[in-house]
Amino acid sequence: MLNALGEYRVEVKTDEGLEPAELIRTPALRWTNTVSGTKDGIVGVWTRGGRPDVVVQFSSPGSIWIHEFCSTSTEPLTMQRNGRVVWSPASAGVELKSIPKAPAPADSAVKRLTQMRKLAERFEVVDDFHPVYADPKTERHTLRLLPKPLYRYEAKDDLIDGALFGLVITTDPEALLMIEAYKTAKGTEWRFALARMTVYALTGSLDGLQVWSEPEKRAEKWRPDEPYFVGLHR
Repeated sequence: MLNALGEYRVEVKTDEGLEPAELIRTPALRWTNTVSGTKDGIVGVWTRGGRPDVVVQFSSPGSIWIHEFCSTSTEPLTMQRNGRVVWSPASAGVELKSIPKAPAPADSAVKRLTQMRKLAERFEVVDDFHPVYADPKTERHTLRLLPKPLYRYEAKDDLIDGALFGLVITTDPEALLMIEAYKTAKGTEWRFALARMTVYALTGSLDGLQVWSEPEKRAEKWRPDEPYFVGLHR
């Protein structure tokens, strides 16, 4: 799976031009999903040394390989495979928002990780999951938050700290939660973003109030210019 992901190249469109993002060669997670029957998959991350730009799920439900690319970048990007563009989100993948009633970021990395875990626990994501993709029957699952982040960010520019959390069925991330600490003109603050890692409908809430939702995205609606893209690796 890692060798296959190594065929893809990511470039982020910044004000200074295109910047390459690098695939971290150690998977962020090895996962399974007993509800869907997917027996093996990994989560991979591309980054430019700070926050992640692309998160991918690469898995095999049987005799084929499926990739799900999610842009977590705040800028547009392009992905190529063997020199051919396969995915080019026209806009940023996520929109960061302030977390209300959050404490000021602590003065050490260890303390900030504890804060990020507690902040993450305030979120809930519900997934209208199809146990069988071709069957219209859905099961509503409240996703489980993995306590250990999939990826911990390095500080860069105004970013003080950050973590990427997975919200899962079994151990399969269906949604991503980003918790980040920033310097601002008024001091420091915590921000969040939610992103999909499934074709099924998702609803996210913070302290019981809905703050995010994504509709179901069947195959006929998969588009290579959107922040979430599914395809087969052949």
